[in-house]
Amino acid sequence: GENRIIVAEGLKKLSVTANIGLEMLLREAGMKNRRLTSSTISYVLAPRINAAGRMGKAELAAELFLTKDPVRAQALAAELCEQNKLRQNEENKILEQTLTRLRREYNPLEDKIIVLAGEGWHQGGIVCSRLCDRYGCPVVLISVDEDGVGKGSGRSIGSFNLFEALTSCEDLFERYGGHALAAGLTVQADRIEELRTRLRKYAETHVTMAELVPQLHIDCMVQPEWLTQENIESLGVLEPYGMKNAEPVFCMKNMTVEEITPLSSDRHVR
Repeated sequence: GENRIIVAEGLKKLSVTANIGLEMLLREAGMKNRRLTSSTISYVLAPRINAAGRMGKAELAAELFLTKDPVRAQALAAELCEQNKLRQNEENKILEQTLTRLRREYNPLEDKIIVLAGEGWHQGGIVCSRLCDRYGCPVVLISVDEDGVGKGSGRSIGSFNLFEALTSCEDLFERYGGHALAAGLTVQADRIEELRTRLRKYAETHVTMAELVPQLHIDCMVQPEWLTQENIESLGVLEPYGMKNAEPVFCMKNMTVEEITPLSSDRHVR
């Protein structure tokens, strides 16, 4: 619908932007002369802009888009990229802490939702999303500050409405909001254990173990000879991809992996 039209036109404008800060961010991220897609926004630009706020330096991103000085813009873009690396390191630490706890506490045969709290964790949904993907169930992560206030993020799967689950516990929150697949909340530390108990009880009656089995939705079975340069490039007419216009997923059976090439130090391979 209209969102796809707006994004398509926006991507065209983005590649020839007159905003000096945005141009410098594209350069610093190595995207200046490459084709921009919705994935560029989601995985390259947005994380660098969001990282400033996540690390308590939101003013860097604001100044980047407001400055008219190319030298200052280049310095700010470089700083945002550095803040993004720090954010990634911080999230990897939190991920390792949560995985260590889950190895002790999580029962894949019984648990239908994960609720974890920790002191000093950076608030954000990326670790939450990674745990949700890994375990195939809804996840709520809560960061507790020195004043005993917990700020949490939640991510869910298609068969479990996270917002409705939180609404069933709304008397415990100072505030909360979101939608079926993602949410945020604020809760006092002394109420977290009750929240965990009630969410587990809610999940018992609102989702089955069968619905928690991770699924990969295949659009089409293909033959190797169909994968020509021309056919792959022709898929470009379906872009930009996003919610309700997902990137197509194809499947070939009985294939053999001949080579695996690491693309980065953490988890990406080709």
